Amino acid sequence: MHSDSLAFHVSVLRKQFVAHCRERLAGEGITLSQLYILICVGRRENISPRAVSEIMGLDAGYLTRALAKLSEAGLITQEKNPRDRRAAVLNLTGRGREIFDFSRRLFREWDEIALAPLSGEERQTLLNLMTKVTARRLPGEGRPSEDRPGWMQPAEMEED
Repeated sequence: MHSDSLAFHVSVLRKQFVAHCRERLAGEGITLSQLYILICVGRRENISPRAVSEIMGLDAGYLTRALAKLSEAGLITQEKNPRDRRAAVLNLTGRGREIFDFSRRLFREWDEIALAPLSGEERQTLLNLMTKVTARRLPGEGRPSEDRPGWMQPAEMEED
């Protein structure tokens, strides 16, 4: 039985989270993977594609294709870096900012659904334990988490 395995529970939650997001994002014309990139761009004004790639650990080719789709959808702009004309900078458009703000609501909504069976104290205990577990470097993860800038911090996702 897998019910005593953290990997099992994380996999079940991930599957449910992805299904929830796909359903909610269907009308927005954006995939969950594209949403993560949009969030990364939305957290940093004038970020370079290279920085997005490094922060998110994405292959440059994949990121180039995803940025083209986001740009074609009118969610991000790609402009020349005023300090280095050979490089580009990325920013959200007005519509991109709307989707960025929508992501905050989407993630809060998921939290409410997933944590509904728990009391307030149980929720806080679970989140504290998950923070403790995810704060350290795991085998094969690459750089330690404290060195990684992080593309989405939970506290920042709660801002309005």
